[in-house]
Amino acid sequence: MISSSILSNTGLPMVLLGGDFVWRRRVTGDIVSEFKWLQDEPVMILYRAVPSTKTGAFIIRLEDAHKYAQSNGMPSIELMRDSMRAADSIGFFADKDAAKRMIDIILDGLPDLLAMPPMPPEQTKVDKPIGDGELSIKINGKTAMETLV
Repeated sequence: MISSSILSNTGLPMVLLGGDFVWRRRVTGDIVSEFKWLQDEPVMILYRAVPSTKTGAFIIRLEDAHKYAQSNGMPSIELMRDSMRAADSIGFFADKDAAKRMIDIILDGLPDLLAMPPMPPEQTKVDKPIGDGELSIKINGKTAMETLV
């Protein structure tokens, strides 16, 4: 875990949903599959398209992708078990229908997860000041304030 990670009240690291460094995004009904890099590793993140009070995310790391599909493309036993956890994690009632949806979405997303390139260099850059250190605040197109930062 990265030492600067923000932790939830359960002690798990929080994850930014969306953002600038999403490699690919799919929306299947009301579930978003997002492919990005987390701690320098490709991941697939599943979450609800419409946030609710139970919004969470389910993360599949590249190193775990082999656990979810058999060589013939069929779901593995582990995927069948984890599909209930995925449904529950993103705020759905974990029943057979929700589990089947998770299985389909995960299996459809595995080729994208496997095809992800290494993390782009622009994401690994340390945030450095850009420009000459000036800040301009504009309101309705007119400069309200300028200052050096």
